[in-house]
Amino acid sequence: MKKKTRKMVVVGQTYVYVLNQSYQPEESIITLKISLEGQKNITLSFKFCTWEDAISGSPLYVGIDLNHRVTKAVEHFSLNHPSRIKEFIIYGNEHGWTGQNSMVFHDGLEVMHDMGYDISCLMPKNKRTTFIERY
Repeated sequence: MKKKTRKMVVVGQTYVYVLNQSYQPEESIITLKISLEGQKNITLSFKFCTWEDAISGSPLYVGIDLNHRVTKAVEHFSLNHPSRIKEFIIYGNEHGWTGQNSMVFHDGLEVMHDMGYDISCLMPKNKRTTFIERY
């Protein structure tokens, strides 16, 4: 299957991004890689590990309603929506990614938590108790 690279413009800068998905027993692993157009080897990467359902698939890939802890609103969250990718580009820029340096966030769910989302429903079964103990 060919990876589909998508383009978007954020604050006058053109970015390209790609989503890759793989599965392990009862887990879905999604990798989001973002780069400036023309610089595909210098990426901002996020890795998301969630539960996976045999019928509906990965919640972040097909979409799931999440509570936002700050606004108290319920938001539909899907990594296939460009507005969500924009949030990760802004997050990366706020944390030191310039497009000229590579940066990897190994726990994308923790990043989503930092953005204000209640991610407890996304945790794989074997990691839920660790999350609850941390937060």
